[in-house]
Amino acid sequence: MGFLRFRRRFRVAPGVTINLGKKSASMSFGVRGAHYTVGTRGTRSTVGIPGTGLSYTSYSRQHARHAVSHVRSPKSASVPAGPQSQAPKVEREPMMPTTKIVWGVVIFVIGIVTISFGIGIIGVVAGAILGIVGWVQRGQPQWQIRGLIRKSRSDPAQAVVYLEQARKIDPGNAEALAASAELHFVKGDWTDAAAYYEQYLTKAPDDWKAEAHEAASYLNSGRPDDAVHHLQRLRALPHLTEESRTSITNVLALAFLEKADAGQALELVKTLPLQRHNLDQQLQRSLFLRAVSRYGLGAKADAIKDLDRLYALNADFPSIQEVKAEMQASTFAFHHVDVEAI
Repeated sequence: MGFLRFRRRFRVAPGVTINLGKKSASMSFGVRGAHYTVGTRGTRSTVGIPGTGLSYTSYSRQHARHAVSHVRSPKSASVPAGPQSQAPKVEREPMMPTTKIVWGVVIFVIGIVTISFGIGIIGVVAGAILGIVGWVQRGQPQWQIRGLIRKSRSDPAQAVVYLEQARKIDPGNAEALAASAELHFVKGDWTDAAAYYEQYLTKAPDDWKAEAHEAASYLNSGRPDDAVHHLQRLRALPHLTEESRTSITNVLALAFLEKADAGQALELVKTLPLQRHNLDQQLQRSLFLRAVSRYGLGAKADAIKDLDRLYALNADFPSIQEVKAEMQASTFAFHHVDVEAI
């Protein structure tokens, strides 16, 4: 089944065009192969090679928005692995009300200036609409929260203050909770990060990446049982890429090592493709965890063999020589290592 798409483009000056669609309006600046677009749905910059069909479009960053009604399901969030993989769809970050007002005025003025050419009225109407929408939105709590979140990113020293202000406006706002969780996770405030992820996930229960970071926060704050509960559920998700599944398996093995259960950790690591000739960074960590698990079960010789193989693959793997020396002297003891990312 096909569909009809309404879209018109008007050139108002060299390098400047107005684009009108059924549900949006935008204005583009630049030349073929390199241009910048500002519209009602956000901003976009495009760089390409004319005539080749090759181009790269980068959108401004998007964080959790409308989590209750618009959160992505695991199916839509998946990225297939292998040669047929495609880059995940990148969504535009919404244009802030003040920006809409400014661009509304700019487009309106351009429309007035070019009205004698017969198409200026389009710019007048589009600019007026964009400006009015921005003016109306500037007083809405949702947009006030988004403004505070952006301030928290541009001013890290005051980020906690801005996010507190955002949560005061709406304590249950998913975007503010997600931003707060991310901030504390990056800072290593694991207890606070876990608490904010808990609240956020009540709004967006299908956000598996947030749940993975919640589990890592639990593990880093000394709550391995809570981490295991979430990691086991995540590891069973059918849509994960191989890299994500390996990473989650590694963290789950760490959680069992934290619980002094080297046997369960070893069983987990055994499910990974460590027989490959070349191992990526995640699988190198898996090999290290296998060595630690084997040592914990009394198989010191096998553990050292794993470390020797890892050293041959990556001589710069952190602390590998120290760990090997301690294992050879039978003085090695597992120490908790913070899980910074999954």
